[in-house]
Amino acid sequence: MDSQLIAKNRNTKGFTLVEIMVVVVVIAILAAIAIPTFMNAQMASRAAKFANDLKKLSAAVTQYNMEYGEWAGDGLPGTTPNYSLTYGGTGEGFISSTAWTSETAIGGRWDWEGLGTGSIGISCRGYSATDEQIEKIDSLIDDGDINAGAFTKVDSLQLYLSLE
Repeated sequence: MDSQLIAKNRNTKGFTLVEIMVVVVVIAILAAIAIPTFMNAQMASRAAKFANDLKKLSAAVTQYNMEYGEWAGDGLPGTTPNYSLTYGGTGEGFISSTAWTSETAIGGRWDWEGLGTGSIGISCRGYSATDEQIEKIDSLIDDGDINAGAFTKVDSLQLYLSLE
């Protein structure tokens, strides 16, 4: 009778510890491959969004300059640089006010460096991107060198696109 009970226990269905460990190792290997790929895709997406937003803002202030014959006055980070950039604050016109006031794709806020600042351009202040991400953005906008060209890294808290 004991031999029948032992034989019955050997025929039970289930996974062995080794089989379960093999599955766990395979899943860990797949995750190790997938996570960096996902992170790179996410970084590229943020860089592309930032570059696109910067191009739209640049086009809007340039169009404003062409229509009014002057650059907008200087603004504070996260604020619309000039009331008429959004046609009376309605959010319509050259660019919506939320484009200036919302956080950028890499963190931080947009800042218009207008008349009275000694330069004409758009800054991103308080960003949280790495130099690698900034170089990707620069290659989409300018020459890929964050220390030279129209798009530059001013310091660890400010990126700048010169319009003049």
